[in-house]
Amino acid sequence: MANKHNKQIRLIEDDQPISSIDDLIAELKGKVVYLDVWGTWCGPCKFELKYTPELKKRYMDKDIAFVYLDMDEDHRDQDWKDFIRVNNLTGIHLRKNRKQIEPFWKELLLNA
Repeated sequence: MANKHNKQIRLIEDDQPISSIDDLIAELKGKVVYLDVWGTWCGPCKFELKYTPELKKRYMDKDIAFVYLDMDEDHRDQDWKDFIRVNNLTGIHLRKNRKQIEPFWKELLLNA
């Protein structure tokens, strides 16, 4: 079974209706979600991302949604888009401004 969530690049930015982790989970209900938290400034994050295509290939017959949560500073928007495009990181990419991302961290830490 091909996984439609991983064949394309979908950017979710500040003006998108998804405002919490719960909104995203509701949208992906019934799927396994692989969540990768990263930033363009993070060397180890970028190193790890080069292995993502092999991971996707290994699990392509599974209904797994690859979701990338960007932790870059607000002014690094273009760096984020360029890195995704250059590295062909398909999947769902979530980027919110610093004020919006704080509740995400709180939810992740409280639910971890």
